[in-house]
Amino acid sequence: MANLTYLKSVFYEVNGFVGNEDLASGDDEFLMHKIAAKYPDKVRFLKSQDTIVETKAHTNWRSFYNQRKRWASKWKHYNNWQTTALAVFIFLANLVIPLSFSFWLFDFISTKNLFLILSLKFSAEFIFLSLIINFLRKKSLIWLIPFVQIIYPLYVVFFGLVAQKQGEYVWKGRKLK
Repeated sequence: MANLTYLKSVFYEVNGFVGNEDLASGDDEFLMHKIAAKYPDKVRFLKSQDTIVETKAHTNWRSFYNQRKRWASKWKHYNNWQTTALAVFIFLANLVIPLSFSFWLFDFISTKNLFLILSLKFSAEFIFLSLIINFLRKKSLIWLIPFVQIIYPLYVVFFGLVAQKQGEYVWKGRKLK
């Protein structure tokens, strides 16, 4: 999380970063989960365009791959069932797209049903992503949403599966498991 704040006393009250030392990253995210568990009505998202933080894009595909693998591998370490359920739902909702195409190719579903599935998923995502893009002051990028929606299901399924496999990856110049 590129932009968060918390009281030092709350940090110590929830034992700070204790409990996720064996994970390559996510200490800030897991800290917020611990605080939210202790104070469920106190954690808030500040929806203000004045607090948007931008980070630089990766300079190569290898670092992009390692970051996404690292991010995707965190879902199984969540202690909150709703967060875990959301991660699984996002994976399954995106798995539906390649599965639907496969079922259509083998005549298990009709063209009409394929288009219905695609329309439901893509229209809901288009509305959601348009709202986010507007909030981020990136309105000129809205036209890219349909193209991203074609690639995104494959991206989610790929990294969702890759993250389940044990193996090394590089993060901040260190080889991690």
